[in-house]
Amino acid sequence: MVERGEIPSALVERLHSGEFLPEEYIAPVLLQGSRDATRAGNPLLLDGYPRTLRQATDAARAKLAIAAVISLDVPISIALARLRTRESHSQRPEDAVAATRTRFAIWNSVTVPMLRYYEERRLLVTVDATGTESAVSAMLAATVSTLNLPRVQPRPRGGRGS
Repeated sequence: MVERGEIPSALVERLHSGEFLPEEYIAPVLLQGSRDATRAGNPLLLDGYPRTLRQATDAARAKLAIAAVISLDVPISIALARLRTRESHSQRPEDAVAATRTRFAIWNSVTVPMLRYYEERRLLVTVDATGTESAVSAMLAATVSTLNLPRVQPRPRGGRGS
């Protein structure tokens, strides 16, 4: 049994090499948290989940109310150029170019079918992510604002200085 906050070293190695976490590890945690939030009337914004067709269909079976799926579209050449810059300043192994190539290969094989699934259901919104960070952020914010999602007040941050 994994204690809260602990990540087994084999999973850390997978993340550092650019692989996704196994579905049997991540899906139950996310689905339960999503169900709990939905029951409490809290909207969710998930980043990077679902990533696979299986996760998408599991979310549908769990009756998660998905208002939209936003895909940031960026060619691998641009992503790699950005990561070369970040890699020189980063200590994170998952920022390495080799890990990014692995993630793109996996993305093409497992995430593209998930995107098609949501596209068929008219839930997919694609945002061009080839611009600058501020341009992409502005485009993403504009896209989210058009989705008519419920507005919630942000929770105060805990800890020191709040």
